[in-house]
Amino acid sequence: MRIFNGLALFASANLAMVSGGSDADPIGEPTASSEVPASSAASPTDTPTPTNNDTHRDLVDQPPGKSWQDALEAARGEFTGDPSKIELETNDGGTIEYKIELKSADTEYTVEYDAETLEKLSEEKESLGGEAAEEPKQTFDPDSLIGLKEAVATARGEQAGTITSWKIEGQGDGRAKYEFDILPEGSTQDIEVEIDAKDGTVIADS
Repeated sequence: MRIFNGLALFASANLAMVSGGSDADPIGEPTASSEVPASSAASPTDTPTPTNNDTHRDLVDQPPGKSWQDALEAARGEFTGDPSKIELETNDGGTIEYKIELKSADTEYTVEYDAETLEKLSEEKESLGGEAAEEPKQTFDPDSLIGLKEAVATARGEQAGTITSWKIEGQGDGRAKYEFDILPEGSTQDIEVEIDAKDGTVIADS
C-alpha cells in the first residue's frame, strides 16, 4: 500500500509539470503583454517645410497684448510732448515692440516697450537745439487720424500679404502717414505701402 501511494504522488507531480500548472510562464516564451505588433512601431513622418510667411506674424491680424494707444499713454507718462512716430515691429530677438517718439519744443524723447507687457526696453532724450529747433516738429494729433483698420483695408487693397511692421509718422507739412511693410505670399521681400493718415488715400511713390 505504501509503495502504491508513493507511485501515485510521483505520477501526480509529473503531470503538474507537463500541464503547466505553475503560475509562471514557461521559460523562453514571451507573455502576451510583451508582444509588440510590427504595425505599431513608430515610423518617421514628413514635416512640411514652413513657407516664408509661416515664419512671420501678421502684426495686424495677430496684434500684441497691448495696443498702440496703451504704449502712447505709457510714453506720455514719462515725458510731456506730442507724438511724431508710433511704430510696431519685431526686433532681431523676436520680441514685438512699440517705438514711440515724442517731441517738445526743445527735446525729442524716444522709448521702446515690449508690445505684450509694456515693459520698458530702452529710452533716450535728445536736445533739439540749433538747426533742429528751427525745423518743423513733424508731430500729429492721434485723434485727428483715420483708424488703423481703415488704413489697413486700403493698404491691402494695394498689396495683399502679411503685415510685418507698421508705423504712423508725422510729416514736415503738418500731415501724417501710415506706413505698412507687407510681405506677399511666397515672397522674401516686403512691399511698402503708404496711406495718408488723415484722408485715407494711397500715397503714390515720389
